[in-house]
Amino acid sequence: KAVLTEADFYNADFTDANLRAAHLERANLVEAKLANVVAKNAQFSDAKLIKVDALCGDFHRAIFDRADLTEAIFIQAELGEAHLLDAQIQDASFNNATLQSAVLIGASLCNVDLEEVNLDLANLERADLRGANLCSVTFHNANLTDANLLDVDCDGAEFIGATFGDQLRLDFSTDIFYQDLLNDEMLDRHFNHLDNH
Repeated sequence: KAVLTEADFYNADFTDANLRAAHLERANLVEAKLANVVAKNAQFSDAKLIKVDALCGDFHRAIFDRADLTEAIFIQAELGEAHLLDAQIQDASFNNATLQSAVLIGASLCNVDLEEVNLDLANLERADLRGANLCSVTFHNANLTDANLLDVDCDGAEFIGATFGDQLRLDFSTDIFYQDLLNDEMLDRHFNHLDNH
């Protein structure tokens, strides 16, 4: 496994590369090309991945804790069980990606495009999703405790079995589909709980 901690790979081309279990902590990968890479179990903690193109990359179980992925492209990428604790992911694109069982605790996902993403079993506790596109996202059994969902568009999203804390923040004056959400049993129980307190 490669040890590339703190390396400078600005605008580098890693297309189709094998980065399995590579150590890239604190590396500069701004505008790097990571399309079709295999980076399972790779370490990207505290790295700068601003505007990277990781189309169709395999980042299963990769670690991105506290990394900066602003405006990154992870369309159709595999990020199952990835760790993105406190990561900065604003304005990024994850359309059709898999984030099943991913850890996104405290992550900033403002204005992120997550259309048709699989977030089943993901942990989004305290995640900031303001302005995100959540159309057709599946959140089955996901943890959304204290997540910020202001101004999101969740047309067609599924929250079956998802958990929400008492500090759930929603704005039903925007594109969020109130009735669709209330059809999900867990969210219905959440509002009933609040009404009784």
